[in-house]
Amino acid sequence: MSTMEAEVFDAFSAMGVPDEKASAAAQALSKRDHTLHITTMKGDIATLKSDVSTLKSDVSSLKVDVNSLKADNLLIKWMLGFVGAGVSSLVIKAFGH
Repeated sequence: MSTMEAEVFDAFSAMGVPDEKASAAAQALSKRDHTLHITTMKGDIATLKSDVSTLKSDVSSLKVDVNSLKADNLLIKWMLGFVGAGVSSLVIKAFGH
C-alpha cells in the first residue's frame, strides 16, 4: 500500500468505515490518481512531439539561412581579394619606378 493509500485508509478508518471498504476506496482513489497522471503525461508527450516538430522545422530553416550566408561570405572574400590585388598593383605601379 502506498503512502497516499495508507493515509486515505487511515482517514476512512477514523471515520468508522470498515477496513475492507476503506482499503477498497483507498485503492480506487490511487488508481484514479494514476490514471490522471497517465492522461496528463500523454498530453505532455503530445505537446513535446509538437514542439520537436516545430524545432525541426526551425532548424531546417536555419540551415538554409546559414548556407545562404556561407555563399555570401565566399563571394565577399573573392571580391575583397580582387580589390586587395587591384590596390596592391596600383601601389606597386605608383612607387615602383
